[in-house]
Amino acid sequence: MGNSRKNNLNCDSKKLFPFKYLALEELENYRKKILFSNMNIYYCEEHFGYHLGHKKRMSKERILKNYEAWT
Repeated sequence: MGNSRKNNLNCDSKKLFPFKYLALEELENYRKKILFSNMNIYYCEEHFGYHLGHKKRMSKERILKNYEAWT
């Protein structure tokens, strides 16, 4: 989860969550609406907080495990 600015150049326009638990709550709300998503949270060292973002390299198996964990 330790992404830096160079790994995610478009985070300036993303909502910033100052605490991990707030980002996790938002992620849970998102996953209730969009099933089987590769959406995840990550810590942004540039903004000193958490963002939501799509993890493009997440396997289908991992997405399914995430879904099962949230239901």
